Amino acid sequence: MERTIVIVDPLSTGQELAPAFADRGVRAVAVMTRLDTPPSQLSGWHPENFEHILVWNGTEAGREALAEQLRRLDPLAVLAGSEFGVLLAEHLAARVTPDLANDPALITARRDKWDMGQAVAAAGIPTLRQFRAQSVEQAAEWIEGSELGASKLVLKPTQSCATDSVHFVAPGGDWRTPFEAILGHTNITNAVNTAVLVQEFAEGVEYIVDLYAVDGEFGLVDVCRYTKATRYDNADHGRTGIYERVDFLPPDSPEIPELFAFAQRVAKAVGIRNFSAHVEIMVTPAGPRLVEIGARPAGGGHQMVTRLATGDAQIERTVRHLLDGEFKPGYDWVQHVRAAFLTAQRSGTWRNGDLFDQVDGLPTFYGKHIPYRTGDLVPASTGLFDSFGWVVFADPDLDAIDADFAKLKELEAQIILD
Repeated sequence: MERTIVIVDPLSTGQELAPAFADRGVRAVAVMTRLDTPPSQLSGWHPENFEHILVWNGTEAGREALAEQLRRLDPLAVLAGSEFGVLLAEHLAARVTPDLANDPALITARRDKWDMGQAVAAAGIPTLRQFRAQSVEQAAEWIEGSELGASKLVLKPTQSCATDSVHFVAPGGDWRTPFEAILGHTNITNAVNTAVLVQEFAEGVEYIVDLYAVDGEFGLVDVCRYTKATRYDNADHGRTGIYERVDFLPPDSPEIPELFAFAQRVAKAVGIRNFSAHVEIMVTPAGPRLVEIGARPAGGGHQMVTRLATGDAQIERTVRHLLDGEFKPGYDWVQHVRAAFLTAQRSGTWRNGDLFDQVDGLPTFYGKHIPYRTGDLVPASTGLFDSFGWVVFADPDLDAIDADFAKLKELEAQIILD
């Protein structure tokens, strides 16, 4: 009998799932949550990889009709291919493959950042102070009542993804301007922001912990350390979450036991029992705190760099779980890997587009992506989707990577925009 896998919104990392299953003789069916795929994700949409493409009409009745169609296919599983498809994938899995579904009572906690925080707090896990506000008045009342008016704040949409519209506000600064820039505006998922998450700023070191779950047991896929920056739009507020670099940590790194234990507690708190989870954690002086968790594989090019560092990734673990019944508790180590992000400090026309040609000759260079050329109008970098570009370094010698990274930063300082 022909086997089938269902992938909801197979964009970003999710584009890798269908070919990986095809290599094992499994056909793929795509379910799209909407016809108007966000432009930022179109490069990751490969309809040729799918036997059938179904589109949800956005209604509950349409969701039930989809579930009935999919049940007739008797799929191995229903998977979220990107953050866009998490909610629909979770609803469909509960109806089509209930034995492989995550907790249906906590579906919104795996997508909405406010519900996520509430579920984590309900599990007794320390959380950041935060509030879901639907008006400036609600936000003002909470900020005053929480005595956070003189503290650093972060504002973000409750249901967008990546670093979309993540704003930093200095102590006592103007939070109303970024609040109004978020509320009521369309985010990168093509949805209107109906609420804003207002959150105390977490000071510390930020990490990625990627998990893979099989029947409620969690395996560790990779751990990375983030380095990010803030760009000020005004004297007291700006955009935070601007990536500078991501460093993979060897499995014997001393930080990992605490991070892995915390990530598992969070994943259980939001009801994850199967498949991938992408957990972002800030380790503060008071201990680890959740930034957010995604019930899907790590996005962007993260699967590629995970393979470089560990020889494995969440995509491969998904295939081996469903076809071979495999569970892997930890990860192996191949080499150090650093993904370095380039930043445009302001918008302008790029005048020296050959600047980074010499990067290819650096000893630890692995690959790069710089979408702009001489004469192109470059936007000021505010997050992942408008990054100036990235360069990946890989080598067993971390000192060699550090040396090449320093040379890259020297070149970055020479970008000419006018």
